[in-house]
Amino acid sequence: MQQAVPVGIGSMAAVLGMEASAIEEVLASMDDVQIANYNCPGQIVISGKKEAVEAAAESLKAAGAKRVIPLKVSGPVSYTHLT
Repeated sequence: MQQAVPVGIGSMAAVLGMEASAIEEVLASMDDVQIANYNCPGQIVISGKKEAVEAAAESLKAAGAKRVIPLKVSGPVSYTHLT
């Protein structure tokens, strides 16, 4: 993944305490960020360009997410929105 995505370009964050459908609704109007993993009810991971993940985190918190935690990863899981 490090070779596919240069350091600092992509990011991931765990969204806690929010229904998947609500997260999907918030992200639907945003570019360069998507759901990467449905870990369990109440914990979903988003992935994309760093700036898009940061903007999504703020929008998700405003929409009711209990927490949005940036994940320390060398590259995001999904590269599709980074190209």
